[in-house]
Amino acid sequence: MNTICHISTVHPWNDTRILYRECGYLVKSGFDVYLVITADGDRVVNGVKIRALKAVGSRLGRMLFMPYRAMRKALATGANVFHYHDPELLPIGFLLRWVYNKKVIFDVHEDIPGHLKSKEYLPKVLRGGISCLYKLCERILLCGQEIVVANESCVGNYPERAVLVQNYPEMAGKSNTVKVGRPRLVYVGAVEEIRGVFIYLELAKRLKAAGKDVEMYIIGQYNTDLGEKIFSFISENNLGDRVHITGRVNWQEAMEIVAGASVGLCILKPEPNFISCLATKILEYMMAGVPVLCSDFAVWRKYVSDCQSGRMVDPLDDDEIFRVCCEMLEDPAGAEGFAVNGLRAVTDKYNWQVEYAKLLKCYENCICLG
Repeated sequence: MNTICHISTVHPWNDTRILYRECGYLVKSGFDVYLVITADGDRVVNGVKIRALKAVGSRLGRMLFMPYRAMRKALATGANVFHYHDPELLPIGFLLRWVYNKKVIFDVHEDIPGHLKSKEYLPKVLRGGISCLYKLCERILLCGQEIVVANESCVGNYPERAVLVQNYPEMAGKSNTVKVGRPRLVYVGAVEEIRGVFIYLELAKRLKAAGKDVEMYIIGQYNTDLGEKIFSFISENNLGDRVHITGRVNWQEAMEIVAGASVGLCILKPEPNFISCLATKILEYMMAGVPVLCSDFAVWRKYVSDCQSGRMVDPLDDDEIFRVCCEMLEDPAGAEGFAVNGLRAVTDKYNWQVEYAKLLKCYENCICLG
């Protein structure tokens, strides 16, 4: 049996793409699968053998020390193929390929050079230079490795051998959750200012002022400083009975909340990484039979405007966001049409089962060529 080891020092151990979609489906295909990742202990989930890494407190400490701890633990699995998910693991990917003579795959989740230009912890004056330096490092360190890319717009950044495996949701069919009571708006994902958290809070404030009895769920991880700002806004505007900040929850629980929603929100600010990459949450809303209200980015239009699965807005125009949201809430027949169209699109073509076939082919080629 071929043994595969996935590695991440950045993502949570229960990351949906890594654990449930990639590793979980590889187990179903008969592979022996390990996952070396930050966790509070070893465990087995859906047949995936998780080997825990102890977290490091600082970002710098994580980047300096965890990659090599991860490599040692990964080598101990005796895997044939090593599949890593974070740019800070590029040096160990190079070592695994050229020092240990292993078969190696790098999984590019996003437009990393673009994302570096939006990192708040980097000085603005240095972001462009750091982005260019990262591209150069990639070009050198990825030599001889296979590449999997999660976003169509990023494929052109890599050699022709790169395989596009988009992070589409698993095909599950429309939820039976009945939408009763107050209309519900929901956002799922990392909770950050650039990902629209205060856009959503401002929308909740305006809806209350307009007499709309609507509840909002904001689901995802946030840092302590941002949390203080969020809860101050909620308190100052008396939104405590309307806005629910859940923190990070597991994917299944999040989807149960989404399934009861009237509108799925994905109003991200026009940062370089967001403009060029699809936000997977859009497809997860569609899969749950929920109309989408999202930023009007060109890369997203084929999933929303073209599929008629929701409405798109200027993320910097609060007036337009409020107006369009009200129109969606006041037109249940139109909302049901969006829901049906979105579910049809993910069922027919935008689902993980289609994408996994491409990933499996990549593994088969990698193993045969090795």
